[in-house]
Amino acid sequence: MNSQKGFLFTLGIIFFASTLIFYAQGFYESTQNLERKVISSSTPLNIIQLNEDLAFDLLNIFNLSFDVNSLNNSVKIIGESSFDYSEVDSINSFYSFLNSTYFLRSTYSKTLDLSNLLDGSAEFFLGSNTRFDYNYSDSIVLYSTNSSPLNQVDLIIKTNGVLSSYEWIESINPVNENNFSISINYSDDSNIIVINKSVDNNSLSYLNLIYPDGNFLIKLGSVSVGGIDYNGVISIKPNSSQLIEYELDSSYKRAYLYPVLINSILSVSSDKFDSNSFIKLFK
Repeated sequence: MNSQKGFLFTLGIIFFASTLIFYAQGFYESTQNLERKVISSSTPLNIIQLNEDLAFDLLNIFNLSFDVNSLNNSVKIIGESSFDYSEVDSINSFYSFLNSTYFLRSTYSKTLDLSNLLDGSAEFFLGSNTRFDYNYSDSIVLYSTNSSPLNQVDLIIKTNGVLSSYEWIESINPVNENNFSISINYSDDSNIIVINKSVDNNSLSYLNLIYPDGNFLIKLGSVSVGGIDYNGVISIKPNSSQLIEYELDSSYKRAYLYPVLINSILSVSSDKFDSNSFIKLFK
């Protein structure tokens, strides 16, 4: 009788232990599946967060900020421009940091193609047909590839330099629908210049700011960009060691300016997915 009880007790222990093993194995597999789902569902979010971080860093390199109002087709760009600043050195240092440190600290294989930003022109795409070209130590140009007419331009310029003189040349079209209104406010340690005019989208107007060591030339209307003539263009070309701070607020009669893309490609890949996208600026 006792031996029978012992056998049943042993059998019960084996059954209970087996149940625990199966339960533990099932729990482990369920946990693994849950982890896979969490990782899989968070992958797009991780890529978006990485994209935002890289966009923030690149804007800091170029000393730029963008604010797009898609309701009235306007964009506000705040930045600095100088003949002396070396963006290429900063981009190369950033690229080295990404590959030697930053990308190694997280999962997935990641690369950021900055080659389009190292050819002397950092290009920002606003919507489908408007571009902001940042040519290092040469010029910054905002223009539409389909020549969407400008409606209004507000430009604020500040510098610690001292202006020697300036020249303002305007072109006005008697056909009012070809014109756009401009407001330029310039200030330095000794000078204030205010220009409020209506000028032609299809002809060249310009403000030449002259300093002891060079000048800043601001072109409006019809301007050549990369050897091609465009209308409704805003161009700031530095040829002076003076550092200027500018706020450029412009609106178009017809243009869709969102999203803003930086001309560099982020690639993220694993054995489960591949993603290739422009660096995008989010509001």
